[in-house]
Amino acid sequence: MDSHHRSGACPSPRTPDSETRRRRSRGAAPRLLCVLVLVLTAVGSAAAWAQDQGWPTRSLEMQARGGDLLAGLQRGGTVWVIAFGDSLTAGWGTDGRHVCHRIVTDTLRYSFPESRIEAVVQGHPGETTADALRRLREEVVLEGPDLLFVQFGGNDMGWGRPVSAFRRDFSRLLARAADETKALVIACLPPIDDGDPANEWSETAREVAWAAGVP
Repeated sequence: MDSHHRSGACPSPRTPDSETRRRRSRGAAPRLLCVLVLVLTAVGSAAAWAQDQGWPTRSLEMQARGGDLLAGLQRGGTVWVIAFGDSLTAGWGTDGRHVCHRIVTDTLRYSFPESRIEAVVQGHPGETTADALRRLREEVVLEGPDLLFVQFGGNDMGWGRPVSAFRRDFSRLLARAADETKALVIACLPPIDDGDPANEWSETAREVAWAAGVP
């Protein structure tokens, strides 16, 4: 279905309601904060350890970018953040504050009061990873973010795309985001709520992010 004709979230029977979205955003935020803290502090000697563990080469680059981001925050500089995703990124079903990227940026503002944290939300309801690839250059690359959250996948499932198509497009999306920007890229799991945290879609997202070297 053409993205121009989409409105609202995908029509999947597993599309989360407002309360589920709020719970998921609250639960995702601490995990994102943990990832961000680990990446920001995983510099220097961690790079040699990562090489010994056989981590993807790009993961070392992400660690270096995390170090640069941390240094900029400690200097009191300006950090540009982009949240790139679908309706969950846009904050549908929440009050606008209980969204994972908003909680992370608010925490950064609190932790680094001398820094200026500028956040741009590029969240489009109903969009898939294929749509994201078409929007990536205009809405992300040309903006030059320092920190980038990428959250897609729920609509890929909801619109009936095969998981193989999601794997292909999410892989391309993360690779391009990492290669065409200088941002620390954080991959967010697709919002699949079927009672199994190890469902096929979430596991595919984890595998793709690992292969791409993106936390």
